Amino acid sequence: MIFDDDQAANERLIEMLTRDGWNCRMALNGVEALKALTDHQPDLVLIDLIMPEMDGYAFIREVRKNAKFDDLPMVIMTAEDVRSGKVRELASETAGIVQKGSLPLADLVADLRRFADQAKTE
Repeated sequence: MIFDDDQAANERLIEMLTRDGWNCRMALNGVEALKALTDHQPDLVLIDLIMPEMDGYAFIREVRKNAKFDDLPMVIMTAEDVRSGKVRELASETAGIVQKGSLPLADLVADLRRFADQAKTE
């Protein structure tokens, strides 16, 4: 599941992920993303931190309250400085952090595959 309010970017990423064999869903805000989780648990959630209605920080805290999602890999994709303390604090709650816009989409897809594979072996 992709949780980001940039619908055009989401659609480009979904196209790449679909070609790589992924089945994707999109949520444009945290409220939609939480509802989507109750309807279907994905293999991985890609999260933007700065979002309307419920930001990525609140979404991660909410998801981690539910033991059902303890093994759900969440990857942060953010325009914020990934070295900032606020973002780094989420490292233990997530499978990884990537800088938004710093990677070509093909590299991001490869990273997401690696994060998903690592989560399956843990």
